[in-house]
Amino acid sequence: MLYIYDTIELFGALLNEFHETWTRRISLDLGEKLSNTVLTSSKATFSNVNDVIRNAARIPQDRKLSPEKDTTDL
Repeated sequence: MLYIYDTIELFGALLNEFHETWTRRISLDLGEKLSNTVLTSSKATFSNVNDVIRNAARIPQDRKLSPEKDTTDL
């Protein structure tokens, strides 16, 4: 969870490009069923800051990423 969270925090400014790559390549390669599973899991995991995400953000003591940071501003 920590690595997924950090990736979103660090590359949030590229979310539009990631979405385009997902739509045009990855989703098609996965097929409809697996693609829908990935989207459902992603929404369930990351739609809200929860205890799992907060705990992952606290693992390293010297981190500068905040578990509450709004990535829409990147």
